[in-house]
Amino acid sequence: MRRVLAAAAAEAGVPHLTRLAAVCLLGRLQDTTASDLESLMGQPDLVAACLLSAPSLEDTEAVVELLQPRLTADAATHAASALRRVAGHLPDARLLELASDLLATVGLKTAAWQVVVVMLVERGTDEALELVYSEMRRPDLSASMRVGVLKATSQAGLCRVPEVAAFWEGCATSKDKQVATAVIELAPAPELAGSQALAAWWAGIVLRGLEG
Repeated sequence: MRRVLAAAAAEAGVPHLTRLAAVCLLGRLQDTTASDLESLMGQPDLVAACLLSAPSLEDTEAVVELLQPRLTADAATHAASALRRVAGHLPDARLLELASDLLATVGLKTAAWQVVVVMLVERGTDEALELVYSEMRRPDLSASMRVGVLKATSQAGLCRVPEVAAFWEGCATSKDKQVATAVIELAPAPELAGSQALAAWWAGIVLRGLEG
């Protein structure tokens, strides 16, 4: 079955939707390997399907090796989405190693960077969060990167952490409207509802931002 599906996906004369379906089914077979999908990625119209099918494979490390080089390419958004699905199966030490390597990668796409931050926040260990805090202090963060951090830390309920609070305060007074607006739109509602002190802090930084 694996060979039949691989052949159908690779055959240019087969209807496009049929080829995509073959890739999806190929990813669900137990004996499919990362190299099976990689061999199909020379065809641009199959790259996204191959990347999104990769997390279904059993060899997690092989999947990581398949995805990692694509995080600096045009397909970075799909590769990053797939990597996030795989991240939960990685031990803490391996996730930290991978994240550190990616964050140091020249040309890492913004979408991939944002996913790495989310992966670390979701892991939630002290070591993982320290990497996030280090990234938050970078002077070259773009507006979209800052918004990504705001979203990740809000959803994880980290606004009480001093490093995170300082980041939010800086974003609230940002001259970039996208960033300043995100402080309001991404307010950590459950946390604010449960703590008057936190609610007062958030209201204060928003007011300072509006006054600025």
